[in-house]
Amino acid sequence: MIESFHIGSRELWRALVEHAPEPTTELLHAGGLLWDLVHAGTTAVAMGHDDATRTAQAVRANRRALLFELLEQGHPTEEARTLAAALGLDPDGMFRAACTPSEAWSDVQLQGLQHALDDGPAPALCSRRGTTVVTVFQTVASSVVVDAIRHVRPDMSVGLGLARRGLEGATTSIGDARRALALVRGRAQTADFDECWLPAILFEHREELAPMLAKGAEIAARHPHLAEAVSAFAQSGFSASAAARRLHLHPNSLAYRLERWQQLTGWDLRTVDGLVRSMVAPALS
Repeated sequence: MIESFHIGSRELWRALVEHAPEPTTELLHAGGLLWDLVHAGTTAVAMGHDDATRTAQAVRANRRALLFELLEQGHPTEEARTLAAALGLDPDGMFRAACTPSEAWSDVQLQGLQHALDDGPAPALCSRRGTTVVTVFQTVASSVVVDAIRHVRPDMSVGLGLARRGLEGATTSIGDARRALALVRGRAQTADFDECWLPAILFEHREELAPMLAKGAEIAARHPHLAEAVSAFAQSGFSASAAARRLHLHPNSLAYRLERWQQLTGWDLRTVDGLVRSMVAPALS
């Protein structure tokens, strides 16, 4: 709109100059008045646009905050559905959540994250909620959201929830993400609830489980290479050779580490109880 004012004024000035036999004081005065008018008009338009943009951003921010408040209540209401739709979300679609520690974010950084999410391929909303910054998103890969978070804060730990349907599912996914975050809080790592659901659920009960798992947690802290071997063994279909390749070790070295873990903890990886304890204890330490 401002450009159209400039073009129209320029063409009008050219027409006046072309039709005038020679520049006159009146013509020059009229030109000055014309450009003063253009300046006043374009300034008013720019200020109006800025005010309208700020108002729209404030309205959207208020809608985001209210939607997150309603999601925390756990029961989708018609108001929540209306807000979700107004923010570009499908209330009946699949939702995922990502959580990061809120104390690590300044307000400016949080605004930067939301702007980055707004420029993304699909709607995504973030808000500071207690001890976490929560991001809810749809129809976009979680890696896109994690990349947006890490672009603003490369050192950020991130917890991801399961994909769940509807607004009630969004609430549950937020809970998933918070549980996953607890496992990596303070470290620049990503924990996906889909992959760490057992230790993520048990983490809330770590004090109750300490008598059962404390020995393994202590061994894992003192000898992280042994815990790494156990994890690789479990993730490789309980194949020692495959686990050795995963860790770039000789199979005999891996076998020694597994045996050493069993000697120190007393947990037999060939039993369900020993395997579960061995997998959970390092994650809860």
